[in-house]
Amino acid sequence: MFFKNIVEALLDVVPREDTSESRLWTTTYETLNEIVRFSTKDATTIVMQLVHVIMLNLNETLEMRKLSSDGKEKQNDLKALLCGCLKVIIRKLCAFESTKYGILKYVDQMINIFLRVFACRSATIHEEAILSIGSLAYAICVEFRKYMQEFY
Repeated sequence: MFFKNIVEALLDVVPREDTSESRLWTTTYETLNEIVRFSTKDATTIVMQLVHVIMLNLNETLEMRKLSSDGKEKQNDLKALLCGCLKVIIRKLCAFESTKYGILKYVDQMINIFLRVFACRSATIHEEAILSIGSLAYAICVEFRKYMQEFY
């Protein structure tokens, strides 16, 4: 119960107007990552729901119009944070056999989003995306073969 309330409170912070200032995005997503990382098996349903939420946020960020150089830098930071968040969620869900295969329904969507992330010109975003893809490849093992051509 506390887990869900904390996650909801953190996600409520994200759309605030002042989140791009004073590292609030960074702090919010890093906190979310730690809460997910140390969550118990009882929280896996909520963690599974986070996959969809974080993918939607990343997709919205990828579709945002180009901004000034300062705005673009903040956008890139947000993209990297969201990729990092997906990485933590994937690793958490793969820790339990009961949820490991639940991630499979999102794999195609994740691959498409990560491919779009590579269109961004930022080493930080690419690094987070590659780490997320590595976690995804580990999660789905042999099934990842069908995506290798796209990444090549």
